[in-house]
Amino acid sequence: MQLHKISTVSVVILLIYILIFSGCGGGNNRKEMTKDTLLSSINKLVDVLNSDTLIAIHLNNKETRELLDSLNGLCLRYWAYFPGDSQTADILYSLAKIQTKFLKYDEAVSLLTKVTDRYRGWGKRDEALLMIAFIYDNILKNKVEAKKYYQLVIEEYPESRSAQIAAQALKIIDVPEEELVKQITASGSEQEHAKK
Repeated sequence: MQLHKISTVSVVILLIYILIFSGCGGGNNRKEMTKDTLLSSINKLVDVLNSDTLIAIHLNNKETRELLDSLNGLCLRYWAYFPGDSQTADILYSLAKIQTKFLKYDEAVSLLTKVTDRYRGWGKRDEALLMIAFIYDNILKNKVEAKKYYQLVIEEYPESRSAQIAAQALKIIDVPEEELVKQITASGSEQEHAKK
């Protein structure tokens, strides 16, 4: 049943591409129609790809990868057409978060790096920088890059929640996992004794 839904969405995406990009003529009316259509298509794909059921069942399914590729294409097209639009950074951030759900970590880091470099005044920039640091730290195991991004969050957004998280991450980044487990276990034991 879920597979049928994905196939239907794939057909809808194809039709949207045809409508958006095959029309003749130009002008502001077409550009506004394209913007609205792109936003609508992006939002629909984001909803489909954010489905936990879809992720669990179809992580490596060909149609799911095609949906992700379609979303990637639409988001990049939106960025190319409307680079100064207030929604562009948010759209690209959503794409990066979805890429991480589908284990596309290198692509997510690359996109987030471009977005954080281009949109320095964007309201979620601290979160995006923290996400880059987290991926480098915990997924890609690149501690040098992780430290760089954690430090950047702290320096540029010292009063933010992201900076607090980054500071905590920097405290434990070089601690071996076995040592962290011991510390957490010891902390849990101390809390149990305090309750009694």
